[in-house]
Amino acid sequence: MPLQRSLRNAKYDRLGPRRFKLRATVRIFLGYRLPPSHVGCADHPDVEIYTDEEYRTVMEVDAGFVWNGASGPTWDSEGIRRSALIHDALYYMFRRGAIDKRWRKVADRCFYHLLRDAGVNPVRRFYYYWGVRLFGGRAASA
Repeated sequence: MPLQRSLRNAKYDRLGPRRFKLRATVRIFLGYRLPPSHVGCADHPDVEIYTDEEYRTVMEVDAGFVWNGASGPTWDSEGIRRSALIHDALYYMFRRGAIDKRWRKVADRCFYHLLRDAGVNPVRRFYYYWGVRLFGGRAASA
């Protein structure tokens, strides 16, 4: 599977209001250093972070992963939903103990840059970034 630099081609199904299910595995270059880790169990698709042969940090999210998109009062769009996929997968790893919560700021910055790459305007990027910075701590610990 090719390594992606954006999530434009990520396909998903809408399961209901604010619930989405990934159709095919996504493998994306994060652009930030995170510790190699893996989360997987019988009842949930695997999520993995690793360093490839070119020393790039890569995140792989298996098909079937379910996420809720952006939380809180929000304008939902394709770019925001796809960016939230990676952010929600990272927070899932925090909750499962695969990544120490001290990496949360890096996960939030990654979300900000995914929003930028998706073409979300600067005001909305600022709003989403500070929303997860100020209120995301509980979601990382739940």
